[in-house]
Amino acid sequence: MKGIYFGISMASASRGPSTAAGGSAADCVPGIEGRTASVPINSRQPSAKDVGPEDESSRWKQTLESVIDSVVSIRFIVTRNFDTWQVGSYTATGFIVDAENGIILTNKHVVTDAPFVGKVSFRNSEEVAAWPAWRDPVHDFGFLRFDKSQVKFMKLSAIDLEPDSARVGLSVRVPGSDAGEKLAVLSGIIARIDRPAANYGTGTYCDFNTFYIQASANTSGGSSGSPVVNIDGKAVALNAGGSTHAASSFFLPLHRVARALKLLQAGRPISRGTLQVEFVQKQYDEARRLGLPVEFETKFREKSPDLGGLLAVKNTIPGGPAEGILYTGDLLIKIGDKMVNHFVELAEVLDDASAKWDEHDQPLTEEERPRILLTVFRNKQFIEVEVKVDSLHKITPDRYVEVGGSIVHPLSYQLARSYHHPVGGVFVADAGHMLGVAGVAAYSIVTAVAHQKVPTIDDFIRVMKELPAGKRVPVRYYSLAKKNVDIVKIAVVENKWGRFRMAVRDDPAGLWAYSDIATTGAPLRPAARTASYVHINPTKNKHSRIANTVMPSLCVVESHSPFGIDGHNSKWSDGVGVIVDHQIGLVMVDRSTVPTSLGRLFVTFANNIVAPAKIIWMHPMHNIVFVRYDKTFLSAQAGERRPSLPQPPLPVKTIGFSPLPSMTSGDEVHLVTINVITHIPRVQTTHVKAKGYFMFADTTPPKTRTMNWDDAITLQKPMCEEAGVLVDENGQARGAWLVSPDSSSYLAVGLEEGSEVRQVLDALRVRESQRSFDEPPSEGPALPLLRCVDVELTETYFWKARELGLSERWIHKITMARASELGSDLQDTPKSLLPLAETEIGGVVGGDKYTVITVRRIPAIAGREDDDARLQEGDLVLAANGKPSTSMRGALMDIIVPNDSDDGPASPIELTILREGEERVLSIPRILLSGAPVVDAVQWGGGIFQMPHRSLFFHVKRIPKGCYISLLYSGSPAQRDHLSACWFVVEVDGQKINDLDDFLSVVEGHDWRNRVPIVNPVTEGWRAQDLKVVERQTAATPDNVLVASESTNNATDGQVIKATVSRSFRFRLVSLEQVHKVITIDMDLASKNYWPTWRCVVSG
Repeated sequence: MKGIYFGISMASASRGPSTAAGGSAADCVPGIEGRTASVPINSRQPSAKDVGPEDESSRWKQTLESVIDSVVSIRFIVTRNFDTWQVGSYTATGFIVDAENGIILTNKHVVTDAPFVGKVSFRNSEEVAAWPAWRDPVHDFGFLRFDKSQVKFMKLSAIDLEPDSARVGLSVRVPGSDAGEKLAVLSGIIARIDRPAANYGTGTYCDFNTFYIQASANTSGGSSGSPVVNIDGKAVALNAGGSTHAASSFFLPLHRVARALKLLQAGRPISRGTLQVEFVQKQYDEARRLGLPVEFETKFREKSPDLGGLLAVKNTIPGGPAEGILYTGDLLIKIGDKMVNHFVELAEVLDDASAKWDEHDQPLTEEERPRILLTVFRNKQFIEVEVKVDSLHKITPDRYVEVGGSIVHPLSYQLARSYHHPVGGVFVADAGHMLGVAGVAAYSIVTAVAHQKVPTIDDFIRVMKELPAGKRVPVRYYSLAKKNVDIVKIAVVENKWGRFRMAVRDDPAGLWAYSDIATTGAPLRPAARTASYVHINPTKNKHSRIANTVMPSLCVVESHSPFGIDGHNSKWSDGVGVIVDHQIGLVMVDRSTVPTSLGRLFVTFANNIVAPAKIIWMHPMHNIVFVRYDKTFLSAQAGERRPSLPQPPLPVKTIGFSPLPSMTSGDEVHLVTINVITHIPRVQTTHVKAKGYFMFADTTPPKTRTMNWDDAITLQKPMCEEAGVLVDENGQARGAWLVSPDSSSYLAVGLEEGSEVRQVLDALRVRESQRSFDEPPSEGPALPLLRCVDVELTETYFWKARELGLSERWIHKITMARASELGSDLQDTPKSLLPLAETEIGGVVGGDKYTVITVRRIPAIAGREDDDARLQEGDLVLAANGKPSTSMRGALMDIIVPNDSDDGPASPIELTILREGEERVLSIPRILLSGAPVVDAVQWGGGIFQMPHRSLFFHVKRIPKGCYISLLYSGSPAQRDHLSACWFVVEVDGQKINDLDDFLSVVEGHDWRNRVPIVNPVTEGWRAQDLKVVERQTAATPDNVLVASESTNNATDGQVIKATVSRSFRFRLVSLEQVHKVITIDMDLASKNYWPTWRCVVSG
C-alpha cells in the first residue's frame, strides 16, 4: 500500500489484518494506494469577503490567535484489537466545538470503535482525561468529552462549524499536532470539493459514501482531527488524511458533523441509516456513455453546478436490504420525487428514515422496517425500486468476547464492505493465545466450534460455555481474504487464565463494561482411545531395528505460555522429549521446548493420544527440563477397552540406558528423532565430533543462558531438525540430543551411569513415585538441588595460561588428573613414549583437553566492591579442596538431595587459584539452586514486573536494586507513558523499591492484598474469588489508591466517569548500563478496567 495516510501519529501501533501480540510495534503509518484527483477547471475564486484590501497576513494572525486556544492535542491508547483498529499508542488533534458541555470534534479513526483511553492537552499544557461521546458508524468523525471543571488555568472557547463556506479556491489554515508536534499551523487552498473518499487499503478503516475536500496543505501524522479554518476563524472542514507523494491533504465536509453535534448537544439519538450499498460518483461523460438522457444531465448540472457527476452503485453488501434490488452500475436518479446527486442529500433521507429504529427498543419486524423509493437508471431504462433502510448502529458491533486471549465480535459493516461479505458472524479481531496457537489467523470468520455451528456471537458463547479447559476441539473458519476455502484447526480451550468474558461499550461511562461468563462444562477427564505406533519392519536393516526400538520412548511436548518472563515472550513452543520413566510419567526435554516455568504442558504420543503434563524440575544452569505427564490419559485405554477399541494399549516404554561409558570423540552413535508434525522416526548413524566446553553468548533481551557446561557433545554432520536421543547398536540411550534456546544450536548431553542427568533422574524417581500427578508440589520428598560456586566459568588454553603465569607443574598435574579420570589414557601409550608422558612437559599427551578452568564472570551485586577474598574474573582455578580442577563439575558444581550430605549442603570449598601470576588459596562459599518451577511476577498498567532472573546477574557488572520490567503490552498505559522493558524500577514516588511487595505497596496501597489477586495460570487460573478481588481496583471508593478527594466530584447522572479518576506515579528507572531516567505514568480507573493489577505466583 502506498500513497495515502491517516493523519494520526502512532507512538507504537500497527494497522491492518495482523495478529496481535504482546509486546511488538511500528513507528510509522503505512501508506495507502490511491490517486490524486485533479483540480476542476471551473473552480470559483475566493470572494472579496475572504480576501479584502486589508492586510491578509494580519487578519490570519488575528484569526489563528483566537482559534488555537480551541485546538487540543490528543494522546490515546487503543487497548484491544477490535474491528479494523489495532492496539497501540497514538497522538492526534481535535478542537472544541462546545466549551460549555466539553465536546471535542476529531476523527473517527481517533475516537475509534475500540476500547479507548485518552487525554487531551490544551495550548497551556494542561492535560485532562477525555472519553468517547459518539462516533459515526461510517464517516471519519467522532466526538470526545472532557470535564471542563478540570481545566483550571485556561479560558475555553469553541470553534463554530460553517460547512457551507467550503468552496474551491478558498484559502484555509490547519492548526494541529502535525507530525506529533505540540502545535503547527499549515496553510492550503481548497482545490476540489467532490473528491472520492481516500482508500487506505483492504481491511483497514476507510470512509465511503461521502465526498472529500482536497487541498494542498501537506499535513502529516498527528494532524488527524485538526480544524480546517477560513480567515473568519470558522471550521469549514475536518482534516482526515493526505498523500505521501504530494502535498495534497484530504478534508471531511462538515454537513453531517453539524447535524450530529446538534443532536448530541440536545441529548437526542443520532440516527444513521443505510441501504448497505456503497455509492460512488459517476462522471457525466461516463453516464452519457451509459445512455443517460441529456435532459437529465442538464437538470443535474443546474441543480449542483459544483459537482461533476451523479451517484452510482459500486457494490451491494451480500445479505443486505438492497441485495437483488440494486446492482453495480445503477445510476441513482431520484429518492421519492427528489433528484439526488450529492451524498449529503442521500444521507439526509436515510438518516431520517432510520430514526424509526431508534424509537423502538425491540428489533423491528419486516413490516415495520422503514422503506424508501428509489429511481435508478439501468440498461438505458428508468426503474423504480423500494428498498428497506437499516440502522447503521444496529450493524456496527459494540461488544466483543474475550476467551483465552482471543477476541471475537460480529463482523462490522466496515469490513463487510471491504471484503464483500455479509455483516455479522463471528469475526476474529485478535487471534490471541487460544486461536493463535491453533493457527487461526485474525481477520477470519469462525463458522463452527466443536462440530457445532456458530452463526452468531451468542451461539459462540453458548458452545464455549460447555467446553472444559484443556479440551481440544475443532474450529472451522475461513479467511476474509479467501472466503471460498474452509479450514479446520484444533484449538485447546483456554478459559482459566485467558478470562472468558463479554465487553459491552458504555459511552456514558467512558469505557467498556466487562462481565465474566461462567462455564458449565465438566472437567476434562481421560477417555478411552485407540492408538498404535507406525509399523516398522525391524528386520529390514539396522536403522529400522533401532527406530522400532526407540520410537515408543519418544514423544512431542507442547508448552503454552500465558505471558512472557525471563526475556521470553513466545506463546507456544514444541519439541521432542525422551520418556525416561513411563511408570511414573517422566519426560526429559530441552528449554527450547519449555523455556520458562509458566508452561502449561501437553505430551502427545504416536501423534494420537494427548496427555496434560506439568514441569517437575528445570536445571538452573543447563538446557535440561523434566516434565511429568498424567498417565491416566494413557491407562484409560486398558481400563475402558470395548469391542469398538480392539487394539491393545499403546506400548509406550521407558528408554533403556546404555552400559557403555561416556562418549568420546570418534565414537559411533545413532541419532534417533521423530518429526514433531508427523511423528515419523528418523535414524542417522554418525560419530561424535567433539566433547568439551561450550559457551553461549548473551542475548538481547537477556534470557536464561546455559553456563558452566564443559561436556557438551557435538556430532559429525548431524540431523538438525528436531531434538532426540543418541543410542548404541541396541537402541539404548547414550545421550540426549537437545536444542539450545540460546542459539538454536543442537548439542548432546551424556546419559551414562553417574552423569548429572542420571543423578537428577534418580532423585526425581524417588520423589515422584511417592506422589500422585495432582498432588501439590509441597508434598513428598525434597527435590534435588544444584550446589555450585556462584560464578560463570570458562576455559583457558595452556599456551595462554602460561603467559598468565601458570607453571609447568600445574599443567602436568591437571593433565595427569584428567588422564586418571578417563581411565588413564596412558595404558594405551606406546612404551617408548611412557617416560616422556610422565615428565612435566610431556603431560599434555594425556587427558582430553589442553585447558585450565577459568572464572569468566562473577555475578553482579548492587553495592558490592571488589573483594580479594572472593573469586574475580580471570582467576585460573587450579584445585578444589586440594585436588586438581579438571572439570566444572564435582566440587565446583554437583547435584545433591537435601539432608543427604554429611558436611552440610552448602559448605564452602577451598580453591587454589592463580591471580595476576600469584597462587592463592581462597575459601569460597557455595550456593544451592533449586530446579523447582517458580514464578513471581506482577502485571501493572500493561507491564510485567519481576525480580531479576539469574542470567541477568551475569549480563552486566552491576545490577540495580529494584523490580525488573520484563515486557510491555501494546495499547497499555505503560507503553503510552514510555516505560521501558529491560529496565529496573528502583523508586516510585520517592519510595525505594526492593521487591514486588514494595512495588505493590506504592502503586496499589499498603493493603494491596485486598485488591490484587494472586493467580496461578498453570493450575487454577482465575478463580471466582479472584474476580471479586480484582473488581475493587475499578471502584471509585476512598480506599482506592487512585482516588483523590476531588476526583469523584465529576459525575454524569450520578455516575463517576472513571477516566477522570486518576493518579500520576513518578518512576525512577535504571537501565542495565546504569542509565537513569525519571518518567511519570498516569493510571486511571478506566485503564484499570482493561489492565487490572494481578500477581502471578507459581510454586514448584
